[in-house]
Amino acid sequence: MAEVPYYDVWGVPLLAYAHAFRQYPTVLAKYFTKLGITGNLDPEALRSQYVPMEAWVKSTHDIVDEVGASTVYSIGKKIPDTAPLPPGTDDIKAVLMGVDISFHMHHRKDGVVMFDPATGSMLDGVGHYACELQPGGNSAHMTCDNPYPCDLDRGIIAGFAARFEPAVSVTHATSACRKKGDSACVYLVQW
Repeated sequence: MAEVPYYDVWGVPLLAYAHAFRQYPTVLAKYFTKLGITGNLDPEALRSQYVPMEAWVKSTHDIVDEVGASTVYSIGKKIPDTAPLPPGTDDIKAVLMGVDISFHMHHRKDGVVMFDPATGSMLDGVGHYACELQPGGNSAHMTCDNPYPCDLDRGIIAGFAARFEPAVSVTHATSACRKKGDSACVYLVQW
């Protein structure tokens, strides 16, 4: 039998969850307990912490089901606040092209970070954020085929883009949606 890789997620994005639930700390504690997180949410402490990806994904889907998609969208918008950007990222086009790299820098496969900035090598297995810049220079299509909820991805894209263009809009570009069982969502990002 083939060995199944083990994936986990860097703890720093948990700060986005803490921000979304700051008015409801008992609700936050409920979800963090499911993730095995207790105690200190100090950013420095979270830098050395990883959470099993399967539990993180399930917890995020549970939040959609129990609290609503808008909360998960808000969480997604805050994740880029603590996310490192790839070197040379200085405008919205570069940040959108770099979301996939940042995503892989936040995940590990069998204990190895899935993107190595020194070599440019990326491990596969957790999905992707594929950016296609559109003619005209003020829009892009982002295709997301990862296991996270659609609204989290929409928020992540909006949060990254807003670092350079505050008036960004992120909407579905097609009728395909993971909420309906499709394998990917395609978003239209306009600025």
